[in-house]
Amino acid sequence: MGDEGIPSIGPGAPSELIEAWSEALERKDPGTWSHCQRVAALATILARALSLNDEEIQVIADGALLHEIGRLTIPEAILRKPAKLSPEEMLVMRGSCSHGYEMLRNVPSYAGAAEIVYAHREWFDGTGYPRPQGRNDPSGSTHRWSCGYG
Repeated sequence: MGDEGIPSIGPGAPSELIEAWSEALERKDPGTWSHCQRVAALATILARALSLNDEEIQVIADGALLHEIGRLTIPEAILRKPAKLSPEEMLVMRGSCSHGYEMLRNVPSYAGAAEIVYAHREWFDGTGYPRPQGRNDPSGSTHRWSCGYG
């Protein structure tokens, strides 16, 4: 955990990068970064309650904190649209999971978190995206889902 109880990214992560991403995300989609912080705090509490080891807890906290980072790639007109999204706009929006994964997957300290970011819109019943049909769910996305939507 970082200052003021806000979950932090693992020790190998450059804080300047996280700060830049958080500021950019908050400017682009107001309220999203504070949502991510709340989800990360709850996911961390849940992971500790499940007696996960420190490494697993950190991966879950990282993935929860960064679960919406792919929204940086989505046009503001779609993110802020007050009406229902068109099918084409939904396809663009659904790309945020993959885009977030791509942003994180090659950074060693974020590799585990990248999987959570990728899977955070998948559901236990095999629906959702981007990999529906009941695949094996990484435990981190399960914990994050429970905190973000439960």
